[in-house]
Amino acid sequence: MEEHLHQHYASTWVSQLIVEPANPPNKTQTTELIDKCLAFAKLYRLPNPLFKSEESQQRWEELAIDAETKMASFRRDQQSHRLGMVVERRERLMGHLFGKYNSQRPFTILLQMGQPSVPADSTGAVFDMVSFVYHKMINASRAIEHASALVFVGYRDWAALNRWEKINVALAAKEYFEVRKARHGSDP
Repeated sequence: MEEHLHQHYASTWVSQLIVEPANPPNKTQTTELIDKCLAFAKLYRLPNPLFKSEESQQRWEELAIDAETKMASFRRDQQSHRLGMVVERRERLMGHLFGKYNSQRPFTILLQMGQPSVPADSTGAVFDMVSFVYHKMINASRAIEHASALVFVGYRDWAALNRWEKINVALAAKEYFEVRKARHGSDP
């Protein structure tokens, strides 16, 4: 199956499978950015965090809470205006996802781009989860349609993905796993 997927998705990129927001994003894109960031931050939260690390768990949860607080503020601004947030706030939101490391931007700490330099970087743990789901998917899929294009291409191209793309791949992997688990019991 893996070879069939490689052939089928040989010229497919993650950016073709998700909505890449403009800078600044429009109202619809802004809402999607906020919603997906909130969903991603929840993956770190207790009592059942998806990403686990004895040494970093507490710090990851603190960063996730900080990220949720910031995204909730963006959401309130977005919902309080008929046309959504003002451009300056949309640009600030983009900095949380596409900006360089900044201690005031929790996603830049949790998912660092390039070489990890701060212990709170969880990129490896996120990739481990994506990898786990990828291998389950490869073993369980009997047809191309049974596999997630986003999980497959995201796993293949992980090292080249930006933060927004990695968030989308992680959320797709979680969704794929949960759907398979619901259909097939405890071991998808």
